[in-house]
Amino acid sequence: MTDKRIISCDANEILGHGVDPLNGFFFGHYPGRPDVKCLLGDERMQRIVPNMIGLNVYLAAKSIDCIVTADEHDPDDDEIKIAGLPMHCMKNTWEAELIDPLKIFNPRIIAKKTTNSFINTGLMQYLRNKKPKVVIPYGVCSNICVMQAVITYSALAEELGIEKIIIPMDCVTTFGDDFEMDDKYAFKVLGYVPRVEIIGSYKNLNEIIEIN
Repeated sequence: MTDKRIISCDANEILGHGVDPLNGFFFGHYPGRPDVKCLLGDERMQRIVPNMIGLNVYLAAKSIDCIVTADEHDPDDDEIKIAGLPMHCMKNTWEAELIDPLKIFNPRIIAKKTTNSFINTGLMQYLRNKKPKVVIPYGVCSNICVMQAVITYSALAEELGIEKIIIPMDCVTTFGDDFEMDDKYAFKVLGYVPRVEIIGSYKNLNEIIEIN
């Protein structure tokens, strides 16, 4: 069940982790080019952009490190070649770039080629060096890449020394006409993951984290 403990730690023991806050997911087409579609883009997901900005302001104000794991696909990646997902966030394209409002925060970008941020990326080495006690995931999609990241964090928590994974609901969502139902399902599942705490808003972080 959801972990309700208040946790005390230093700012350098906390990590913000953005999952795929990329142009290719938040926009329906290339800028000024309505004929060039982002095939997995859903502009309705922009509803969480102000909250992701607010979260990053909070992290920056407290000198908390933030990373982003970002799709950077090649045509022969399994997501495209085997799973049959459309071409999206292809390497060296505008789609694979961080959305403009988050660029100012200059997070460390870790490229990924699957829905799991840990597979064949530099994330594990980074975490072994960083040794965070608290991880705060945000981004998209709640029922795919965010869910896989959170579950993997939990599975590796003992090895990495992670004590709590805090998910601000207003900073995470998914695409599609059924996004409300899919978000609700994702948060319900993640509520049963060990060491996870789901909160309504990033604005509530001060209530559950005591920074020494």
